[in-house]
Amino acid sequence: MSFEVGQPMDLDDVQALVKGFGRTWCWCRFYYLGIAPDLDARALSTVRSSLKSLVLTSYAELCGRSPGLACNMAFGYEGLRRLNLPLEVLETFPPEFRAGMASQAVRNGDTGLSSPLNWPEYWRTSSVHVIVALYAKTEQELYRGDLKVRSAIDDGRIELVDTQDARRFLQTEGLALHIENPASRANDGAVLEHFGFRDGLSQPVYQGLDTSEVRGGGKFSLARGWQPLATGELLLGYLDEAGELAMQPRPASIARNGTFMVIRKLRQNVDVFRDYLSQRAARIPGTDADLLATLLVGRHRDGSPLDDESLINDFTFVADPAGNECPLGSHIRRANPRMSLGEDTLLVNRHRILRRAITYGEPVPHGRSEAEVNGAEGQGLMFIALNACIERQFEFVQQQWINYGNDLGQGNDRDPLVGANGGQGQFVMPGNAERRTILCSGLPDFVTTDGGDYFFLPGISACDRLISGGLRSRDIGK
Repeated sequence: MSFEVGQPMDLDDVQALVKGFGRTWCWCRFYYLGIAPDLDARALSTVRSSLKSLVLTSYAELCGRSPGLACNMAFGYEGLRRLNLPLEVLETFPPEFRAGMASQAVRNGDTGLSSPLNWPEYWRTSSVHVIVALYAKTEQELYRGDLKVRSAIDDGRIELVDTQDARRFLQTEGLALHIENPASRANDGAVLEHFGFRDGLSQPVYQGLDTSEVRGGGKFSLARGWQPLATGELLLGYLDEAGELAMQPRPASIARNGTFMVIRKLRQNVDVFRDYLSQRAARIPGTDADLLATLLVGRHRDGSPLDDESLINDFTFVADPAGNECPLGSHIRRANPRMSLGEDTLLVNRHRILRRAITYGEPVPHGRSEAEVNGAEGQGLMFIALNACIERQFEFVQQQWINYGNDLGQGNDRDPLVGANGGQGQFVMPGNAERRTILCSGLPDFVTTDGGDYFFLPGISACDRLISGGLRSRDIGK
């Protein structure tokens, strides 16, 4: 089966994770599965039947009947190998995917406390071969889905390596995640992350998918304004911003409508974040910990940008070229520089990632410690990035924008919020009419990586084909 470039998109074939689950499906459980090695034909057939029994949810279904439970599936390189894909097919996958995340630790800034040496063994050794993700509207729906997954894999050939629960939580009147000032909290109903900021505001928008939030979410030009990004920056089998097809597995039928999924368990060190900013603010006249927090992030807690509080996402940084309002080194300018790098945003457009993170752990209220609330497990984000090219998109952002700052004139300074600072980082906040220049030195690791890997999230028809087998070397050219 072959595909023509420009062929219409089939949203019934795109997995639902691409659309995202938002606050509607706020309960989540990840199943980390391992496939036994060197299975004979009968045992491998049992594994295939078990995985095929899990019914996947499509992008179109979330737009239509809105099911109470959604299931998606992604494969690591070793998982595909153990499903007996021909070597000639496996070798068409990009090298960084085949190598795995642990091997890219230095490139991604996973050093010090974030080193793979500190990860669970199954992440260090790429022992998670398949990830099944359940998203549910209620805890009861998640429980019912859990029974189905466990029943499906109860065959002795698939190991349940581990599970990870996650859940979105919302700002409510009684929930105070601020450092000191209750007035700084996000608005009621906002989806939060554990540092108390509104989460999930800035997401890329792609041709052929939902373009309702194109203002601020797409690419910007002075001549045309906001436009959606090329579909091929996210999904395989479509043209990207360069008018090309990203490197993709062959045959084309297993690539079409698929994407590469980066999953990382990012622990948010809430106590460290609060203690550092409170102590630093006490040494800087005219400031407080909450102001420092907003400058590190680049947004107010309700999500409004620092240079124009009337906006949420429809801004370009053109009016703030020197970073006097929103510092050049702040987290949001590093993760998405918009027009900070000039009028031609192609450099930015080629490095966007679709973020589908969800929080784990309970929120830590003001006045309580993370150990009191969440114990040794802690709290943070199950960070998920979807992109057509891991090296050009996720790894580039991690290396060049998060852990190196020269593109934005920050030299070797790292992202103050998620960078690998290790107690040695610094962050400069330029002064303006309302404040003097502020220097935060000795930045610790506010966020550390506790594991993760690279996975292939195929289209639904391709997923069925990968599980079912039958691919042959002769199929590569099709």
